Amino acid sequence: LKFNVIILSRFYEKIFTVSDYSRKEIIDELSISPERVIRIYEGAGSDLKCFGAKPLKENTIIHFGSDDPRKNTLNTIKAFQKSKMSKNGFKLLVLGSFDNSFIMNEITPNINVKFMGFISKSNLIKLANSSFCLCYCSTYEGFGMPIIEFQEIGVPVLTSNSTSCAEVCSDGGLLVDPDNSDAISSALDTLYADTDLYRSIVAAGYKNIERFSWEKCALELIEFYEK
Repeated sequence: LKFNVIILSRFYEKIFTVSDYSRKEIIDELSISPERVIRIYEGAGSDLKCFGAKPLKENTIIHFGSDDPRKNTLNTIKAFQKSKMSKNGFKLLVLGSFDNSFIMNEITPNINVKFMGFISKSNLIKLANSSFCLCYCSTYEGFGMPIIEFQEIGVPVLTSNSTSCAEVCSDGGLLVDPDNSDAISSALDTLYADTDLYRSIVAAGYKNIERFSWEKCALELIEFYEK
């Protein structure tokens, strides 16, 4: 497959991608000239926006789970179980329908970790807007749309200090080493204990999403096609 992609890339005048991290990977992996690979960010415009009165905040942390190791679900659960939050009434809501048997064999059963499975859009909106924070510590992402979706609804984001996550989140969240469960746990507890930090991250998240616009995305695409 990689060989086919390399061959096909020779015929493309331009290759568009959604992050500088992905752009560098494409250049390095396909051995093509940098000027042929164009980064255009995706836009904000969250499907998670709540129209009308927002639901009251609850002691919940959202994680989008998967049996794909790059989503780092096992490490996220371990980090939460070590945190003070897990002992003070918080729940980690693991969203997504997947085989979690490999995780259950690795963790201590905990009533504060809830595997929610697939949920409806309306339920996701409610859970997202009422959550304390998003824990999105993937070991690999090409963009990371949930980061800006949660920033846009005023929910603090805890994410990875690597791949595209750090680039997309920038100063609008807490960045941690995704391979270090102690670091994730410590960041969760810091966010829990420091109200001023919590508020500043919400404000920084709103500021960060100003970089992302579907209108800007479309205009940049049009500009290249017109050339």
